[in-house]
Formats: sequence, structure tokens, C-alpha cells
Amino acid sequence: MPNEPTSEAASGLTQQLELVIQQHDIPEGWKPPFALSPDRPITIREDLTLEEFKEGLRSFKVMRQRLDSMMEIGQSDYIAWGKLKFGKDAVNASLAQLEFDMPTVNRALDIQNIPTELRQPNLEADHYVVLARAGLKKAKQVYWSKLASQLNLSPSQLKLSIVKGEVTSAGESKKLTHGILSIHGVRHELDIWLSRVGGAEGIKKLEPAVQNEIVENLRPFAELYRELVE
Repeated sequence: MPNEPTSEAASGLTQQLELVIQQHDIPEGWKPPFALSPDRPITIREDLTLEEFKEGLRSFKVMRQRLDSMMEIGQSDYIAWGKLKFGKDAVNASLAQLEFDMPTVNRALDIQNIPTELRQPNLEADHYVVLARAGLKKAKQVYWSKLASQLNLSPSQLKLSIVKGEVTSAGESKKLTHGILSIHGVRHELDIWLSRVGGAEGIKKLEPAVQNEIVENLRPFAELYRELVE
């Protein structure tokens, strides 16, 4: 069952932000370049060096990423809680009324598919979306969730590692998000799409025009396969 929203959410968020700052590799004697407080948005040290300024920028980037992830996971749990409390139709109607976009809702659904007991403190929403869309059985989800946490894998590293069946370097994983997509990545995306449309049987139930469009898009793959086999 998803976690129920509580009145302690605000204090928990503050603690998480403090944890983000504490997790930085801070050298001995280092002074923070800025301070945040409720009554004043930011206080900046006047004696900052350029390197300390850059560290401050990095701190903002890390905190923003962590905060966005926390909000997305919390939103997913909140939607799941609402469905249990008020029913799926009522929640879907509320999401439509508030103009939530479909990619946001789909990501929330993906995160909901990852049991809360598999969540790790240092993993983010993107990790859970990767795990949910990989079509893994629960035992494999447990395995990759723990491994991603232990080795501090980025979401793109986790995605490529699942595709290859072994942990990949950060450099290799960039092929999924930068430049040319690897053939492993193409196959992985195809598997995800095929699973979502219900496989060949699901495609056969679609309108003829849609089936023809799918056939035309798959034709280059079939021709490449035939040429390589021959």
C-alpha cells in the first residue's frame, strides 16, 4: 500500500534538503558559499572564490534534482492513495480537470508499479521509471534496485546495464541519452513498446491503417536483418 500523506511532509522535506547538502564531498575547513533561510531567500558570502561559486552552483543543481525527484515520488504516492480512497475514476477526472499532462501521469503510474520496499535512499524517480519500464519480474527489480543503490548508478547507467545484463560504465550509458543510440537501446525500447501494445496479438486488434503504419516503420529492421543473415 502506498504511503499516506502526513502532516510531517514539510519537516521531512527540510531534512532531505539538509541531507543533500551533507552528502557533498566537502573538504576539511570548507565553508558553504551560501545559506538558505525562511525569512531571507539566500545569504551569499562576499569572499567567494570562483571555485567556491561553482561549488555553490553544483549544490543548487543537486538540490533541485533531488527536490524534483522527491516531489515526483510523493506525487505518485499521493495519486495512488487517492485511488484507494476515492476510486480510480474520481482521481482520473481530477487529474484531467487540473490539466495534468499524460507524460507526468504515466511516470506517476510507472513509479507506483515499484513496491515501496524496493526504494533506496539514494535512488531517484528516474531510477524507478527505468525499473518499471524494463519489464522485469520482481526478483530482478530487487536485484537491480539494490545494485543501482550500492554502485550509485545513474538512471541511464541502470537502463543500459539492464539491457546488457551487466553493469556498464558512465561513458557507455551516455549513448542512451547523447549521440547515437546503441542497438541494445533500440532493442530495449522496442521490447517496452511491444509489451505496452500487447505484442503481436495486440497489434492485430488495431485498425488496419495503424497496422500498415507499424509495418512500414518495421520494414527497415526486417530488411537489415535479412541482409545480415544472408
